[in-house]
Amino acid sequence: MTELRDALDGSEKSVRDAEKQRAELRRMLDEANVRYEKLSKEFKAMQAKQKLEVSASGRSSIDSGSTGVRSPINGAGGGGTAQAGKMDYVYLKTILLQFLEQRDKKRQADLVKTVLGQLLHFDKKDQERWIAAISAK
Repeated sequence: MTELRDALDGSEKSVRDAEKQRAELRRMLDEANVRYEKLSKEFKAMQAKQKLEVSASGRSSIDSGSTGVRSPINGAGGGGTAQAGKMDYVYLKTILLQFLEQRDKKRQADLVKTVLGQLLHFDKKDQERWIAAISAK
């Protein structure tokens, strides 16, 4: 009888531990989803800003050699100051950190296709290589 009670207690403890782990995983998933939504909104805002800058300048990105989005690669491409260039690095570091923290491969692929692809000027081949690297992990 004692053995059965011990086995039952052990099973109940395992169930409680599994429920705690499930709750923690759910919390982590919710946090990741919030970060993803924030990044998506930031990306859409950057796209809108880029469109406004391009249309306001009267030049296309081909004419100016710049997409209007400031990045470490093209300097302060939107006519910004050194302070704006510094902010670009902070933004890029934030995006890269969130990409690396992301555990969900689908979310990582989405980041490559959207934000990182835009910031780092990926062509189709670059994008495919990054997504292949994500899938290989």
